[in-house]
Amino acid sequence: GPLSLGKANGAFDALELIRAEGFDAANPTAWFAEFKNVRQDWFAMLKQQTPAAFTKGLGLSSALYSLDNPVGHARTYLLLSGAMTQEDPTKLLAALKSGAAVASTGPLLEVTANGAGPGATATAAGGAVALTVNLYAPDWVPVEQVRIVVNGQVVQTLDPATFATSGTDFRLRTTTVNLTLPTAKDAFLVVEAGVPLATTGAYKPGTPWAKIMRGLYPLAVTNPIFLDLNGGGYTAPGL
Repeated sequence: GPLSLGKANGAFDALELIRAEGFDAANPTAWFAEFKNVRQDWFAMLKQQTPAAFTKGLGLSSALYSLDNPVGHARTYLLLSGAMTQEDPTKLLAALKSGAAVASTGPLLEVTANGAGPGATATAAGGAVALTVNLYAPDWVPVEQVRIVVNGQVVQTLDPATFATSGTDFRLRTTTVNLTLPTAKDAFLVVEAGVPLATTGAYKPGTPWAKIMRGLYPLAVTNPIFLDLNGGGYTAPGL
């Protein structure tokens, strides 16, 4: 279409997976429903894409909303390799282009599958995956569950209360999960944290979270980790 800048469906470099537009603090149900619809579209594209060229999911906030919403109502965390200066954004752009990114309204996820992080490819012989999840959230940011998503389907739900708590960083909780993938094909893996997908209505009114974030649902979504099950290179599971 005329607004696509010549890009066909599935060829976009990135999309707004989480955004603040359309958010109603009194009832975020419609906002969350839109996110879940975009999430399913994103998964459908990822099923047909490879690590060389896939659509990154980002969290974005518009200056249009900064007058009545916190800056960073949705944001993108990037894992940079080394230090970056404001004058030279090379490392930031490299992380963004590689997909080393997490979209979030508050929590931070740092995950690896067999040693590979978001945007990277790992070998998972026989479908065996050792998934390490580092969840960062201060005590005022509620995180009710962590979901492991394989090829667009939730395969396991974790309770953050069971994670090990760091002795040096009060924000950090960690767990490692050994998975056997329910598929014979190569797969992409995404980790989500925050509220359950069935959440509706006002969220924790009267709490510090609701006051600071205007009732927005806490939510974090990693970009995909690509899993090569036979060592022969990654083949998109939807092709």
